Amino acid sequence: MKKWILNSYSRKIQFSPLVIGSTDSKRNLLFAAGVEGNPENYLVLIQSFVEMGFRVVAPYFDRMGSATPKVEELVFRSVRLCASMNLFEDSSIPIVGVGHSIGAS
Repeated sequence: MKKWILNSYSRKIQFSPLVIGSTDSKRNLLFAAGVEGNPENYLVLIQSFVEMGFRVVAPYFDRMGSATPKVEELVFRSVRLCASMNLFEDSSIPIVGVGHSIGAS
């Protein structure tokens, strides 16, 4: 799995998103997991998107500690999602966003 470096708040954070699907795909999908933050829990769903022709990028997040997330947790997720969008090879292809629970907000 390839590691990507995200610069945020003057610190470097390594992350390895889940990336599935053909690099030749003409359909891009950015997936955000719910509170537990692990896209592997949604592999059946993600695989169905791949079978429909999507290339899927799904970053991993730390599990949120409470039902009421801290602002920092939400900002970190947003920054990681934005950085993950840069992993799609062809920037001329629109990106569909799909998420579960807090990942959809």
